[in-house]
Amino acid sequence: MTATMERGGAPGVEAGYRTVAWRVRCWAQQRPDAVAMREKDLGIWREITWGSLWDQVLTAAHGLLAMDIDVGEVVSIHSEDRPEWIILDVAAVAVRATTTGMYPTNPAAEVEYLLADSGARVHLAEDQEQIDKVLGLPGDRFANLHRIIYCEPRGVRSYRDPRLLSWDAFMAIGAEHRLHHLGAVEERMAAAEPDDIMTLVYTSGTTGPPKGAMLSNRNAEFAMDTIVNVDGRLPGNHKPGPDDQILTYLPLCHVAERIFSTWTMAAAGTVLNFAESIETVQLNLREVQPTLFFAVPRIWEKIHATVMIKLADASWVKRRVGGVGMALARYIGRARVGNAGNHT
Repeated sequence: MTATMERGGAPGVEAGYRTVAWRVRCWAQQRPDAVAMREKDLGIWREITWGSLWDQVLTAAHGLLAMDIDVGEVVSIHSEDRPEWIILDVAAVAVRATTTGMYPTNPAAEVEYLLADSGARVHLAEDQEQIDKVLGLPGDRFANLHRIIYCEPRGVRSYRDPRLLSWDAFMAIGAEHRLHHLGAVEERMAAAEPDDIMTLVYTSGTTGPPKGAMLSNRNAEFAMDTIVNVDGRLPGNHKPGPDDQILTYLPLCHVAERIFSTWTMAAAGTVLNFAESIETVQLNLREVQPTLFFAVPRIWEKIHATVMIKLADASWVKRRVGGVGMALARYIGRARVGNAGNHT
């Protein structure tokens, strides 16, 4: 699909700061028909091109404007990793709003605290489970909450809360606003400033109530320059680019996954592939064969355990080959530890 760029009276966005949204728009202009994201739906990997991605981001941004989201107001997201997470996140940045994410496993009490503390005006709840965590709470605890957008309609159709709005209905509102307010999103983007707070990342709360760390556009730019595009990060000074595949599976509300997925995609044009769930990571790894992979210790331990179990049941020849490979891995590991992470 070719990128849809506003025409006519739409202003340019070059005057604004180089935000994550600005970068996504640039990729849509440069590579409109290239793949930006993939999601597995009913057993089939479905592609979203850069042109289609920006078109949806732009429509979602208009949807936020139609809901009178002002500069600095908060949009919260409570969902597993999926395209809508990225789309709404980037759309919020485009209109100079602030996003904050929640872990899918957050219980109702934590959802209540995060909604109240952030002052969220629009909340994306993935499905009935996440919606119930909000609707079961006293509304006066987060009086700012204006709308609850949901992705999965199953079990929700009978609900009558006036704040509820399906994702499709939200996008329809955005499309209508976009039709009659050409260039409104670009005007916001052109006014973007380095110190705009683009996201709140909450701490774990192990030593007290979670605290929202405020990250600005300048912080995101610094992360993209010094983590994503830094020299010497990968062997041969290879830098992430449009030919790289990433498997997205850790919660996007965590800053590490946000950097590795959303910000790397925006900075380098990499392709995001959404894992079906944390349980299917190893299966999805075989399907996607990512060129860049970020994991926490639990994932590496799980992969290692699976390899060792299969080796134990393998033939004598395979066990011998596996043993040599593991010995070589231990040697390389010790060498890299002794050389500050370098091979030599």
